[in-house]
Amino acid sequence: MNKIDATDRDARLQAAAEQAERNDLPVGDAELDAYRLVIRAVRQAAMPGLPEDFARRVSTRISPTSDQASFEDGMVTLLLLGMALGGGGYFLPRFWPLLTSLPVRLPPINLPAVSWPLLAAAAVGLGIAWAIDRLWDHRSGGMPA
Repeated sequence: MNKIDATDRDARLQAAAEQAERNDLPVGDAELDAYRLVIRAVRQAAMPGLPEDFARRVSTRISPTSDQASFEDGMVTLLLLGMALGGGGYFLPRFWPLLTSLPVRLPPINLPAVSWPLLAAAAVGLGIAWAIDRLWDHRSGGMPA
């Protein structure tokens, strides 16, 4: 008898034993009765209780450390931004003749003249505000109400 036949035979005996237990059939076959004893023992065994700090231990295992996760998120963001800028810098000169030959003409946009130092100051201000927001969230658990 090979291993597959033995496994199939055990599965059939287990199913027959479960059916016999459900229907309260009398004892008869020795192999079937051995499975019935195991089924009874499993049903009557007391389930162990969970420890008091089970939820806390599981949550500490599951939740990643916030410092590592924020560093990795920042690195992925920088890499994606670098890839987008690099791809644009590489492909834009090659596709510029195609883009200029398209018949779509957008109306001219009159933007106010803003100097580069003012734009740089606005970008630095936004970056500082973002950094303060991130540090505030990590240290105090959120913004005050």
